[in-house]
Amino acid sequence: MKTTILFTLLFTLLAACTANAQDDRPVFRNGLLTLPVVDDGGDTLALELELIPDTFPPEFDLAYSRTVFAPIDLDTPWFDDHFLIIPELRLGRDSYWVELRLLGPDHLVLDSYGLNEDYQGIFSGSPSGPAFTDWIRVPGDARDIGVGADGTVWVLGGTVYDNPDFGFFDNDDIDYDFGLWVLDEFGWLEYPGSGIRLDVDPDGYPWVINSDHEIWRLTPYGWDRIPGRANDIGIGADGSVWVLGTTERRGGYEVFRYSGIGWQKVQGTGVRIDVDPYGTPWVINHDDQIFRLEQGYWNRLPGLAKDIGIGADGSVWVIGSNEREGGYGIYTWTGFDWIRVRGSARQVSVGPDGNPWVVNRDGEIYTRW
Repeated sequence: MKTTILFTLLFTLLAACTANAQDDRPVFRNGLLTLPVVDDGGDTLALELELIPDTFPPEFDLAYSRTVFAPIDLDTPWFDDHFLIIPELRLGRDSYWVELRLLGPDHLVLDSYGLNEDYQGIFSGSPSGPAFTDWIRVPGDARDIGVGADGTVWVLGGTVYDNPDFGFFDNDDIDYDFGLWVLDEFGWLEYPGSGIRLDVDPDGYPWVINSDHEIWRLTPYGWDRIPGRANDIGIGADGSVWVLGTTERRGGYEVFRYSGIGWQKVQGTGVRIDVDPYGTPWVINHDDQIFRLEQGYWNRLPGLAKDIGIGADGSVWVIGSNEREGGYGIYTWTGFDWIRVRGSARQVSVGPDGNPWVVNRDGEIYTRW
């Protein structure tokens, strides 16, 4: 017992000394990219990457690597499948995020980068906000997820399928429904009903589209069938309901707004839709392009996406089009551009506090804290 305690103490002191003995921020100087601490699936490494002259985009060779004992935080570079992600690299007075793609075990190339100008201040203090915190695995599995303005979380999928070979995303053109579940203080509660897509209204009731593309709304008195058919649905914090119909046009499916008694067609098409707190729809089309309806016209926004979610506080999150192990990259909207955060997924919805809830390729559910 004493030996165990002594070892733990020595290990802690060694880690503290190692961390204090060096500046653990990435540095690029004289053609050498020094990464004092890199998170490699729980192990921590120190790396030096040497810039290969006359390469574009820039390529690097691994010049030095060793295991180190050092703490990791939200600024620590990490390996994500075939990518090395560097959240902050200071060059002069500017701060950049950088993604390097592995071409081989000791060879990397610059894949993408961007300025951190919108959140430089966050790195100088304690991390805060949904874009800079970590993911929590929520028990259960899902095909789709929806979070209401009141914070109620519903999913389609759950644990209704016991077949270990069943894949939630093996086929996007499905002709069967998934069980409906709601999250309460004790866990997931199965609820009568099923479907393939859903969203949740401000009162916490789900609106569900089934495999026949019928639209159903849960009320305190049971299920109501809503006229019309749809492929996707989005509900704003103000109660506005929008859907993408079943008539395919260039770019996706026709867009409709619910009037309370029927659907009003709006010019435009898409394959995914969600609605902001002011009742404004955002759509993604067949080409992964992102649009927002502004004064009757669709305004193209930067970036590409596969799915979109908007919280009651106006926070907008998307699942990008850059494929990763668990699906696609995850991004949050700054007001004029997208910031990528750690992780990957296939579906996203956003809580009233702006925190995203996502489902990855394996149907696993995660949220940010």
